[in-house]
This record gives sequence, structure tokens and C-alpha cells, in this order.
Amino acid sequence: IAEEHPLAHDLSLTVICPRDPKDLPLKASAVKVVQEFNKPRMPQFWVQMQLPRHVKQGGLVSLCNLAPIWVKRHIVCIHDLHTYVMPESYGRGFRLAHKVILPRLGRRAHTITTISEHSRDHLLQYRVAPAGIFATKRMAHITLTLAQRLIETIINEDIKSKLELN
Repeated sequence: IAEEHPLAHDLSLTVICPRDPKDLPLKASAVKVVQEFNKPRMPQFWVQMQLPRHVKQGGLVSLCNLAPIWVKRHIVCIHDLHTYVMPESYGRGFRLAHKVILPRLGRRAHTITTISEHSRDHLLQYRVAPAGIFATKRMAHITLTLAQRLIETIINEDIKSKLELN
């Protein structure tokens, strides 16, 4: 956005996070801090229950593997399925959260992206997400491409709803 890339024209982003991102040099994006409950500290509670309340019009781009399942205008990056492929490396609660949340994200999110062809193959093999997953290794490219797709989706849905009203 700050570099005025054509894909970011008229794009407005707000970074919603549980803590102040002091070390993150955000010049062109607003920051909204939504404090997570800290006793007990449960990051997935913040993601599933607190974050969705602050997603207003537009949509959500989640680049952090797990994301709110209640947001439909949503682009999600599921990095990998290590909890499926190497379950012994994770605690029971962590595995359970991934096994419950990831397939729901795969069905509900508007677009699923991942970081490699290998991860895409796992998402399909374990039926976490449908075909049509976008795979790339360049996160900056993901962010711009997904933001453009989200904007196009919002515009198309707005046009469709207006056509249905007439």
C-alpha cells in the first residue's frame, strides 16, 4: 500500500492484533489492538471469539494457519498440516484444535492459500480444503494477490446483491 502498488489502489487495511506490534513498521495500515484475555491465556479463543467481532465490512486476510471459522469473507493461508502428518510432535489439545478448526476453515473460507505445492497436496489428501487452493512461496505476493481477490469478491457480491434487489 505504501509503495502504491496497482493491486493496492483504493485498498484500506487495518491490522487487528492482540498486542501492540511495536516492532512492526506499519506505515500505510491502521492498527487496532484487541486485547486477548490473559487468564487463562488462550490464543485460539481470541482468534475464534474476539477477532470476528472486529471484522467489519470488507473481509479478513489471515496468514497465520488458524483463523476464525465464523467469517465467510475470508482468505486463509494454511501453512501446513504437520498436526496430521506428524501428530506425535504436538500435544493433544493442539492437535484437537487443528483437527476441528482446519476442515471448517477449508469449507467456509472464500479462498484457501498455502505456501507450497507439497502443503497444497496435503490439504487435498486429508480433505481439509477443496481443489482450487492457491500455492506460492512468496508471502508478499500472497498478500497482494489475496487482497485483490478479496476486493473483487466484495465488489462482485455487492453488485450481485443490488441486482437481486432490482
